[in-house]
Amino acid sequence: MIVEAFPAALSSPTNKGDVGSEASPDNRIRTTTMSGIVLRQRPLGERDRIVTLYTRERGKLAAVAKGARQPRSKLAAMSQPLTHGRYTVARGKSLGVLTQGTLEDPFFRLKQDLLRMAFATCAVELLDKTVPEEDAAADIFNLLLASLYEFQIDPVPELVLRSFELELLHLLGYLPTLKRCSRCNSPLADLHRHAGSYLFSPQFGGIVCRDCQRHTRCSVTVTAQTIEIMVALRSGDPMAVRRLTITPRNMQEMRRALSEFIQYRLDVNLKSTQFLDRLRWMRSHPVPPVE
Repeated sequence: MIVEAFPAALSSPTNKGDVGSEASPDNRIRTTTMSGIVLRQRPLGERDRIVTLYTRERGKLAAVAKGARQPRSKLAAMSQPLTHGRYTVARGKSLGVLTQGTLEDPFFRLKQDLLRMAFATCAVELLDKTVPEEDAAADIFNLLLASLYEFQIDPVPELVLRSFELELLHLLGYLPTLKRCSRCNSPLADLHRHAGSYLFSPQFGGIVCRDCQRHTRCSVTVTAQTIEIMVALRSGDPMAVRRLTITPRNMQEMRRALSEFIQYRLDVNLKSTQFLDRLRWMRSHPVPPVE
């Protein structure tokens, strides 16, 4: 489905391809069509929205969606968060202008499940707060798109979020050390046979061995099994993860370890995790029906 909400002069380039310009060299308007995912949007006046996209071709960028707040606007659906499409953006003086779009996947199934949508929102906010403007990275785009599909269908969406966090940290150059001591670089014992615990240190960048534990200040205690799960998530092999027994304790340790690592290393606090925590608490403490 193609949607248009801007004058034809802007959305009809004279040259073939994704980039076009008007005939007049003194009044040139360049447009670019990109594959993008909506990270967030905010109102601009009474009619418009500012939409933040992560695109395969140009990375993160913001554009004005004219009239997108109007009920009958053809850009209303295209400007919703967690939407994948082809977006045509005209370059402006400061912000671009979203001129038209082709809807690829609105992820309706994801948005119909509040818990799954909350996990996906955490992933989107993390990406939004850690990637720079207009720095294209196809690997990051592919990771986000694949993760949105996984959030829809995976029986344990929290594992999808943990996997996303680890892979994004890897692509940004901040992957925690999981197989060797992050301080002295000595190899860890065989995790599969080790029944004890380690310290996960955001300060040193990952797991620390017993000899180095006294040197770390802020740290999270994690079992060898939790480390093994994180290594399996990084392997990209779904069968390696399914072969493992994952307990609520493992999930809690991963959640805390990666949360503190991201906060320490990237200086990022996610508002969406607060909503996710409240939602999880409400589901575990249901209100009894009124008789």
